Amino acid sequence: MHFIIEGQQPLVASRGSIVNILKSTVFSYEMGGTQNALWVEVNPNNYKTVYPSDDPPPPAAPGAEVVKVAFNHTPASYTPPNQVHWNLFEAAAKCEQAGAKVNEDHLFANPLYGFADPNDPLITCGGRGAAGGRGARGTATAAFNPNSIFGHMHAGPAEWWIVQVGHIKAQFENTGEFIAEEGDVLYAAPMTWHQMGFAEPGPSCRLAMGGYQLINMNNTAGR
Repeated sequence: MHFIIEGQQPLVASRGSIVNILKSTVFSYEMGGTQNALWVEVNPNNYKTVYPSDDPPPPAAPGAEVVKVAFNHTPASYTPPNQVHWNLFEAAAKCEQAGAKVNEDHLFANPLYGFADPNDPLITCGGRGAAGGRGARGTATAAFNPNSIFGHMHAGPAEWWIVQVGHIKAQFENTGEFIAEEGDVLYAAPMTWHQMGFAEPGPSCRLAMGGYQLINMNNTAGR
């Protein structure tokens, strides 16, 4: 995907990319190459899209109309950890894959990268091992009970994930256990116990997303 973003150099996004376009920024994008492109577009709640008045007007949504407006326009500035473009595979090659990559008002994204086997021969940067990340409880072999209390939950916001590479074992209260793979989307509703872990050989990464920085209420049963 080729992006033209106001105030930034043109960029090309590919597998593993996050493109962060801040509010009040004019941009456009188009597909390139010969393969199909698949992306997930995420917007803060109640955002509004505007188009340059010199362009052809967009089609109106059902029951709505297109209105011409005028307003002062200043593109927002990037402050760390926000950046216009980040790519998982480029970052992992430099052992720089850890940490939140989007932390804006009502928008948070944090790639959680690691290996199911702490002795996986592909590990070159250390990183997370078999526990699998926040809320995971090691590699217990007991049958999973979705009606129990486990992992953690978030009292306010929902949390959801895009699997960027590899496989993720996901457990959800009252729902069950799933093995998700690259391109899958997982979702934990507010006040729902859940637990994530890396699965199968090789690297795995789930992009954890929410409306705010997520505050965990961890399972303390038996402690």
